[in-house]
Amino acid sequence: MTRKSPEWKDILHNGAEHLRRLKRSQDVMVEWFFVQEIKADEQKALLSEGRDPAGPEGQAELLCRIARRMPLSIMKGSAVAGSQDAAFSPSYALINPSFKVENFTGYCDPTAIYDDISPDPQAGITRERISAVRRYWEQTPFVKKLQAIYDGTGDETKEVVYFMEPVTGHTIPDFRPYLKHGVREMKERIRKSGNAFGEAMAASLDAVLILARRDNCRFT
Repeated sequence: MTRKSPEWKDILHNGAEHLRRLKRSQDVMVEWFFVQEIKADEQKALLSEGRDPAGPEGQAELLCRIARRMPLSIMKGSAVAGSQDAAFSPSYALINPSFKVENFTGYCDPTAIYDDISPDPQAGITRERISAVRRYWEQTPFVKKLQAIYDGTGDETKEVVYFMEPVTGHTIPDFRPYLKHGVREMKERIRKSGNAFGEAMAASLDAVLILARRDNCRFT
């Protein structure tokens, strides 16, 4: 009797459940710090080259440079490659198992994230390294302007009802054309828009190709 091979949907379901169990037991999350450190380095490099990292073209280039250097890890047994470790700190509400609304004070301070990390000798994260990255972002125009706005609102923005988050995501794009036609073809379609923003969006898709080509992923 031949053994029937599992269908792809079963592999995906079982692998996703396996990943959920592993993520729930995870107690160390430091990849987001390395991404912020890399982003600071590359932003300084762009400025030294006379380029604007805050503009559409600069943001696309910054994303691609981060994609080349950011740490990559895949938990063994995962059916899907990818996690939120490099995007969120351990205290982020969506992934923090101890989150309570009663204790939540929002994310109005964009550098408060650095309170979520402690020195980790094994990972090479020192107190000085944490302070250096935090100081850099505290001095950026975006953070200074945002902080000035929050300073003007007083204690009001400390209430959970004000939940103002300096994140530009939370938008789910339609991936179906990319799965059907591929990233390269979609890049060319976007470029036909003939505007600077469309060109920047097309350039940012190079980050997908960069990640796909990388072979230095760590399996945990």
